[in-house]
Amino acid sequence: MKRFVLIIICVIIAAAGVRAQEDVETEAVPLPKSLRQGVNIKNNEAERKVKILVGGYFGFSIGMNTNVELAPHVGIVPIKYLAIGVGGTYIYNSLRGFNGARDKYHIFGANAFIEGYLWNYLVLHASYEYLRYKLPVYDLMGNVAAYEWVGTHAVLIGPGYKQQVTNNVSIYSLILFNINNDEYSLYSIPIIRFGVNINL
Repeated sequence: MKRFVLIIICVIIAAAGVRAQEDVETEAVPLPKSLRQGVNIKNNEAERKVKILVGGYFGFSIGMNTNVELAPHVGIVPIKYLAIGVGGTYIYNSLRGFNGARDKYHIFGANAFIEGYLWNYLVLHASYEYLRYKLPVYDLMGNVAAYEWVGTHAVLIGPGYKQQVTNNVSIYSLILFNINNDEYSLYSIPIIRFGVNINL
């Protein structure tokens, strides 16, 4: 009986030694560099499926209201052909008054957007913006009597074009239309925007 137990113990020890030797041999044989890179890329993609997007745009519109816009944004790309994000908005505005003179002032706001990408270059954009600014109040003579803080809501939609510069950097242009022209809207004609996006 003791001999039988001793044989079993020896077999177990021998099997463990063989398994350890196999593990050592497996670790000792390196993968080719190309295969190791492929494994790392696949592992990185599996670890982070959602990409981070940073960028912004420069825009302008000319007319009774002349706007020059700067708007940084940050977002996520949950799938390859979709981006969702939020950002801030700064607008320098020149408004033609009743007497023909222009009042110049600064506008600040925030926005949220969603973009779809078709065929890697066509952009379909939709965004909501809230802007707050001082509106000049005129007297009967057409002179500015005071300024009143007002807010305006804009819903902007339109197409655009995206050009990939590198694997992670793209530039784009948009032509947007405001479908929510309220009393204090600043967007009376199509808005043209140029921007850049960086995938992190």
